[in-house]
Amino acid sequence: MLSVKSIPHLTLLVLGCLSCLLPPRVRAEDSAEDINALLKAGKEVGWIVAGDADTDDGLAVLFTSRAKGTPPAAFPQLVTGDVRPSDTEALGGFDEVKQVAVDNRTTENIVVSLKEKRVLGRLKTALTGDDELACFPGLNHATLDVLWGPNEGGRHLGVLSYGGKWASREVLLIEIAEDGKHLRQTSLMSVLDAAANAYMTKLLKGSKSRATADQYATSYTPQSVVDAAKPHSAGSPVTVKIAFLGQIPKMDDEIDATMTVLLETSAEKLGAKVLKMEKAAP
Repeated sequence: MLSVKSIPHLTLLVLGCLSCLLPPRVRAEDSAEDINALLKAGKEVGWIVAGDADTDDGLAVLFTSRAKGTPPAAFPQLVTGDVRPSDTEALGGFDEVKQVAVDNRTTENIVVSLKEKRVLGRLKTALTGDDELACFPGLNHATLDVLWGPNEGGRHLGVLSYGGKWASREVLLIEIAEDGKHLRQTSLMSVLDAAANAYMTKLLKGSKSRATADQYATSYTPQSVVDAAKPHSAGSPVTVKIAFLGQIPKMDDEIDATMTVLLETSAEKLGAKVLKMEKAAP
């Protein structure tokens, strides 16, 4: 029989169990003022550009901003809600007297595990000029498409395509080591461009078009892993499909194709070979 003294403890136990069944508290959406306060306090903040916690082992690409000269955080403060970097001071300030942008921020794209709250690597691209900005939500005409490869004993590979208004700005092949602390990367642009130009040159030679391959802006969108269900050992080649679009800006002339690409991520080599290009399926 329960004593009177034991009832309060039982009540607390029941309430504790019930609280475990309640949905987790969702953090309120951030405002521009919230983000600016974090930046002024020296925090590194980040926006999710591609990926989410519910898929692909929680892998994602973030855009991050921190004060120039300060070390990166172990894991940035993720921004919630619809506030964009351009709504805050994440992209740097503006000198009203000199009427120039103030270069006081370090901005990057980084690869993270959202589930483990761990930074897996920081991306370095060969972008130049107006394209040198890391991809962030709201960047004009900019997109970032990501295809994650199979989990090979804790190692992941990914194909990241930085899109612009007419053409891809960069395509990267990355590999995340099984310890999650090292990231290798290489640009695929020269390999993909060479195959695309050869394909378009051959196609145009047999057509009535007067256009030449170098008139086309080219874009690449990673689509799928070939034989994704097949077991892959760590470092073994992986074959992927990449959609290709060649277009002459402001004209209706387009060339649609699908590229089959072999990705190599052995200890000795990180690279790719285009196995074939074929007309895209209607």
